[in-house]
Amino acid sequence: CKKEFMLPNVVYACAGGVLLIAIAFAAQHLGKYLQRTKWSDFIMMGLSLAFFGFLVVLTYHYYFRTGWDAQVVHWAAEMVVESEINRMPYFSYYPNNAFIVFLFSVAIRIGRLAGISNGYFCIVTMQCFLFAVTAFVLYRTAVLLANERVALAVWVVYVMIPGLSPWVTVPYSDATGLLFPALLFYLYVYICKKKKYTMPVLAMG
Repeated sequence: CKKEFMLPNVVYACAGGVLLIAIAFAAQHLGKYLQRTKWSDFIMMGLSLAFFGFLVVLTYHYYFRTGWDAQVVHWAAEMVVESEINRMPYFSYYPNNAFIVFLFSVAIRIGRLAGISNGYFCIVTMQCFLFAVTAFVLYRTAVLLANERVALAVWVVYVMIPGLSPWVTVPYSDATGLLFPALLFYLYVYICKKKKYTMPVLAMG
């Protein structure tokens, strides 16, 4: 059925247009400032952390429990936390998901230490954090390839498109693995541009 909203669609479209113009205006001035200041990385770290907090609040109000493989992986992580032996035949066919179960179990354990019993949302929060870290990694990569103004534009585009994707609430490798190719690309660009610390950087990769 069609979703009914309080206001006509044209009102929301105009509001979105105004918001986009305001973001573009602010990004233009911030980009110029980032090129002049030595604190640009710290400023973008702060913005990425703010994005993380915003994502956590946003996803808390719309996350949902999904089925298929993501549900199996979540259940397996809960079983690991409860010290139950996981004999699901699923992992005989898909052993590649064993590592993500480990990551999810770590997120759930950290949540338990913080007094959060909702293991599913602990995983969602971890994915929000990975999304935010990815934003900063992409910014640093763009700085190496271009400059701070271009890098800020890359950061904004990432935040507005993949960064706000509802996939962040699905506990599976599609969202959890987003950081790793971005980080590998950053390490590659770093080696090509800096021409130093090659072996340590390769070891990190």
